[in-house]
Amino acid sequence: MQLGSVFIWKKFPFREEGKEKDRYFVYFGKSHFPGNPINIFLITTTSKVNEYEEGARKNRIYYKFKAGYFGFVEDCILDLDSCYS
Repeated sequence: MQLGSVFIWKKFPFREEGKEKDRYFVYFGKSHFPGNPINIFLITTTSKVNEYEEGARKNRIYYKFKAGYFGFVEDCILDLDSCYS
């Protein structure tokens, strides 16, 4: 898998809301630190675009994927701040 690859995990079972739903993930690479229990880094996206454009998360660092690009069927947000908080 190449850095930045986007893939869909159909019926992702580990959602906080409980309901299974397809989730997009972006591959951010492998760990090169010995003894690190994390082997690969995957970041999921959210379709809650309004929270980032005008809501409580508007000051966070994020990237917006537009529908029709990289396989996304709707606009999605990749919250980069969530990776480091």
